[in-house]
Amino acid sequence: MCGVLELSRSTYYYEAKERTSEDDVTNAILYIFDKNRKAYGTRKIKVELKKRGFTVSRRRIGRIMKEQGLVSSYTVAQYKPQKTSNNESVQANELNREFLQEEKKVVVSDLTYVKVKHKWHYICVFVDLFNREIIGFSTGPNKDAKLVARAFSSIKGNLRDIQFFHTDRGNEFKNKLIDETLTIFEIGRSLSMKGCPYNNTVAEATFKIIKTEFANQTTIASLDQLTLEFGDYVNWFNKLRIHGTLGYLSPLEYKKLSLKKLFDLVLTIQYKDIDTSLSFKFIIGYLIYLLLYGVFSIFLVIANTRKLNWIQIRKRLFTFITWFISLSALNYLLSYFFKRSEMEVWDLGIPLGVSFGLAFFDLMSWKKKD
Repeated sequence: MCGVLELSRSTYYYEAKERTSEDDVTNAILYIFDKNRKAYGTRKIKVELKKRGFTVSRRRIGRIMKEQGLVSSYTVAQYKPQKTSNNESVQANELNREFLQEEKKVVVSDLTYVKVKHKWHYICVFVDLFNREIIGFSTGPNKDAKLVARAFSSIKGNLRDIQFFHTDRGNEFKNKLIDETLTIFEIGRSLSMKGCPYNNTVAEATFKIIKTEFANQTTIASLDQLTLEFGDYVNWFNKLRIHGTLGYLSPLEYKKLSLKKLFDLVLTIQYKDIDTSLSFKFIIGYLIYLLLYGVFSIFLVIANTRKLNWIQIRKRLFTFITWFISLSALNYLLSYFFKRSEMEVWDLGIPLGVSFGLAFFDLMSWKKKD
């Protein structure tokens, strides 16, 4: 039929699809751009639009951004490689540009400057190579060891989990205070080669991001404002800002996804370990044992309850009702504030079982006193 009508087959099978309204896409792009500190380009905006149900090409996003006057705050990297002699220090570059690491195994650090009321102030950050999360930072008027020490003290968790601390060869990282801190917490040392910023690429890239998205976009009047504003930026950086290196996930989203993959892997290994007829029979036998033990326990409780007088039974019933009401109320509050869902009848199973055990469990071995 296509041959008779002189039509191509693609024209015959073409199915018109409704295109998303230009105004809806434009409004979504404007919202994403403003919400993320005017730092996102077409790649990251495309990812965020896809999360909202919009399938839009980067070319179309670029055209809309140009029409709306939206320009990402990023520019091409400015530094150039330097030709210098080999480093003569004894301390080696233990990291050796292996930037893919496990959680909190390797932490990199550097300092940068921010103008505060016509004077230079400094920011020190610690970045976890595992998920590019800023795990510690400090601000101050001086570029010294105390600034680095305060950044160390802001890290949450056990510092002994850190295996290596990698930095460049700045004097603020080479002093007695930092050496003592590393020795106390048994943290290894790693230094970049002299004049080679690529050995500390992650820290350099992070500061490029900070200067572009924070320092160049914010007017700071005092050190307190700098600390407060940068703390808010770090919160956004860790929880919301998506990173191309992390598959367009935020650092905390990437960490949660990694933990979920690890949990699934453990379950898979356990499942494979019990995937034999002998293991399966053992598990079934153990479940039957638990069931028979439960039935036997209930039988003992009922038998010994008959030996109690009315006053003793009333006291135990009162204990059971009191515990049941208290635990049910606690369960309801936890469900309301954390799960945000309505309670069902099955949710009362745990309060009922715990209350029954607290009131009658001792009757399994109870003997009537003379």
